[in-house]
Amino acid sequence: MGKREQNKEINKAIILDAAKEVFADKGYHNASISDILRKTSLARGTFYLYFQNKESIFEELVQILYMEMIKEIKSFQKAAVQVPTSYSETLISTVSSLFWSMEKHRALVKIFLNSTSEIDPVFDKIIDTYMKKLQDTVRSILMLYYRQRNLSEKRLQLFTHLIFGGFKEIVYQWLVKEKYEFSVEKEIAEVVNFYARELPIS
Repeated sequence: MGKREQNKEINKAIILDAAKEVFADKGYHNASISDILRKTSLARGTFYLYFQNKESIFEELVQILYMEMIKEIKSFQKAAVQVPTSYSETLISTVSSLFWSMEKHRALVKIFLNSTSEIDPVFDKIIDTYMKKLQDTVRSILMLYYRQRNLSEKRLQLFTHLIFGGFKEIVYQWLVKEKYEFSVEKEIAEVVNFYARELPIS
């Protein structure tokens, strides 16, 4: 990579870091491109070399978070194959990996879960898109088990909603409200095992 390309990567990273800080401080809806640029030494024209608007930079930040979580999930799933565990243990480990990926991007997750909807349709679309991707990820983890046992699509969908809903609440309480005092692994295990009693997965 030449020096020019390196400078481009550095400038883009500076803008992304500044945007994350501004979104965390002001919230997505109250933040502006000018606010982001004040955190950098870059000109407005430089911003538009990389991003069309505030929405595009927010979407890239969310994409980074999503890809980080997918990377963590694949790592846990690979480890689970190498060291066989029960399906419920694998699920607990996978959901825990999702949480710790979010913890690394705590500021962004707070914006993701704490911003008011129905103000900006573009923002809402970004949030809805990635929420669905995360839910589909949880569903894909569950799908193999349910197919092996010829269980209904309706039950699979129900369990997906239950696990995903419990996970979102844990994330909200831990990372947004900062209320939980116990270990996150214990909380996630309790959610998975609670629903497993009604919809067995082990």
